Amino acid sequence: MENQELINAIEEYRLLCRKLIFELGNKFDFDISNKNQFEDFIWVRNEKIPRRGQMNDSWKYAFHGTQCGFYNKNGLTVEVELADHPNFRVVEPWFLKEFIDSTPTYKTSIGELSWQILKSKLEDLYTSGQVIEIKNEY
Repeated sequence: MENQELINAIEEYRLLCRKLIFELGNKFDFDISNKNQFEDFIWVRNEKIPRRGQMNDSWKYAFHGTQCGFYNKNGLTVEVELADHPNFRVVEPWFLKEFIDSTPTYKTSIGELSWQILKSKLEDLYTSGQVIEIKNEY
């Protein structure tokens, strides 16, 4: 049961990562499926894109390092690794833990997992082929 809940959380997290970063791109009229436009979009010196702000009524965003964090008014946190363009499927254990802890369903079912145990479980899921590992390569 725990593994299936974790797999579900990873799938939902990955879908939200892609959805949110594309919505932010659309807000600023960038087609981020296009690699060149995506690189312009995330460039730290792009003065057309504030490094933090309100995306819509529900979500705030903030670029930091090689991520863009999305923060829902209801407390949901999604940190998008700006790698694996255009799919955005990289899962870092620390950020997945933040997502799990900010999602009522997952917090109840698998929230007791520390990020260190979560990291180990992710590695097991990758090794067993239950989840495809996407590496963070910049």
